[in-house]
Amino acid sequence: MSYFKTAEEIYKEMTSSLGDVDTSENSFIYNNLMPVAMEIATSLLDLDEAEKKSFISLALENKYSDYIDLRADEYGLIRKTATYARVLVKFTGASGTILPLGSIVGTLDNRLYVTESDMTIGEDGTGTCYVVSSEAGSKYNVNIGEINYFPIKYSGITSVTNESEYTEAYDKESDEEFVKRYYVKVREIATSGNVSHYKQWCLSIKGVGSVNVYECKNDKYEKENGSVLCVITDSNHRGADEELIDQVKSYIETVRPVGAKVYVISSSELTINVSAKLVINTKEYTKEEIEKSIKSSIEEYFIYLDDNRDINYISIAKISAIMMSHVGVIDIRELLLNEDRNNIDIPNNTVPILGTLNITIV
Repeated sequence: MSYFKTAEEIYKEMTSSLGDVDTSENSFIYNNLMPVAMEIATSLLDLDEAEKKSFISLALENKYSDYIDLRADEYGLIRKTATYARVLVKFTGASGTILPLGSIVGTLDNRLYVTESDMTIGEDGTGTCYVVSSEAGSKYNVNIGEINYFPIKYSGITSVTNESEYTEAYDKESDEEFVKRYYVKVREIATSGNVSHYKQWCLSIKGVGSVNVYECKNDKYEKENGSVLCVITDSNHRGADEELIDQVKSYIETVRPVGAKVYVISSSELTINVSAKLVINTKEYTKEEIEKSIKSSIEEYFIYLDDNRDINYISIAKISAIMMSHVGVIDIRELLLNEDRNNIDIPNNTVPILGTLNITIV
């Protein structure tokens, strides 16, 4: 509900019972009561805003992030902070060359990483060390070979590359994700190691995005009395890596009921390769612009499916609608998902991820 009224509405109510007296602008009554009406109107506006800050659903709707934090803190919930990427990279260069701690490497799109230790090129002309991203967040995750240039030239060092993909940097927990975890805390009764208890324990770990909990199941989904199976994804809506799985399991071991055997595994990843033949407005848009925009929207759709697991298939009609909704796309001549023209079922405990996006302009 809204408490707000304009100063004019309040003034009219204040003077409605005065009878036959002059209440027009600049009259004695007006000059004395209108300032009061204006202050009351301001207070009512503040009261409306106070209500939006007091209830977490309204705070979410109106983007009062600080008040979401305050409400959640009453229940012992702290928003998960962003994490840094820590990537193992390989250097080549002259044998014996020392690259000092704090040296900078990067990607072609200007994501920067700093060496966390000195690195010495060995007799084989190579050396390795870890580099840490200059800022926190998932944008510093990299595919194989993306770290490949030096913003600053280093004598004796020829090249740098990352030989493995890195996906373990996470963004700060969003308002929507934090409120979802808050609702799990306050709406689901967690006690004595029940399913809700395990769900809350898993979700409290930085990097965990979602979890399914099964009673009396082992890590092969077989019946096993006294066991609990937790199936998790990471905060980037990907399968969890071994480090995250170990963190979750180690924490649960400190809080689980005596005698319970706990298994923690990752959701499987379902790779979806999308290919399409599109007619686009080539006078105003390039293929690269269209492809980048469509890729982002499809990834958002897959995240939506991970958050809403009652929808257990990928809709080819939805993918088509996503493409047609983009400015610059005129028509779709062909659309395939994993080389097929049908919807794709999502098995239980599986998260869809976008593999290749192959767009052909016709």
